[in-house]
Amino acid sequence: MKAGIVSMIAVLAVASTAGCSSMQKESGYVAPQPVPSLQDRDTAYIAAVEQIAQRRGIEVVWVNPPTKRPAARTGDPRQAMR
Repeated sequence: MKAGIVSMIAVLAVASTAGCSSMQKESGYVAPQPVPSLQDRDTAYIAAVEQIAQRRGIEVVWVNPPTKRPAARTGDPRQAMR
């Protein structure tokens, strides 16, 4: 009976130390890089329009600000039609 308790304590001690030794100090998780959204504003175009409007004394109020278009793939047959 005493030998069974001692062996059980030994097994628990070995199992607990083995579990701790396999832990890493840093996580292996790598955050994904942000993907440009279809809702990204075209700030260069907005700035150009607002600069011209300011020179002419016009106030611009963007109801639906222009967004950047995703880059077209090369070899896309639909691009040849535009």
